[in-house]
Amino acid sequence: MENNILTKNEQDDNNVIPFERPKLKLNTGDPNDPVWLNNLGVGSIFYARKRNSQDFMCPCFVLYAKTEKTCILLEQSSGDKELPVVPQRFCREWEMHELLRDHEMYLAELEMNKNHEQGNSSIESSVEDTEGAKD
Repeated sequence: MENNILTKNEQDDNNVIPFERPKLKLNTGDPNDPVWLNNLGVGSIFYARKRNSQDFMCPCFVLYAKTEKTCILLEQSSGDKELPVVPQRFCREWEMHELLRDHEMYLAELEMNKNHEQGNSSIESSVEDTEGAKD
């Protein structure tokens, strides 16, 4: 008959949960790392705040254009001054506070404005046709 009695030390060893140290990743500024600014589309409008800042101000930015390595932002408080930024570095210093308009909303607004302008031009041409008929 086997002895199934464990000593105190053996019992303690059986109750230990192994600890695995989390693998830390060094942020090297790799352009393939996802950052929130890269996830926004052109035309997006957002409020952002400086990380670790006591300042209560959240400037409003418009994502005006994107290239392979740069985002062009317009800061509305500075009269829409163009700010070319490196997305990785910008997102290290700034966090998004609120998204006011995303890319899809921007495209919908462009389409609505286009339809509105086409409607106005057809109204103008019908007015011109009516005026021409009176002459």
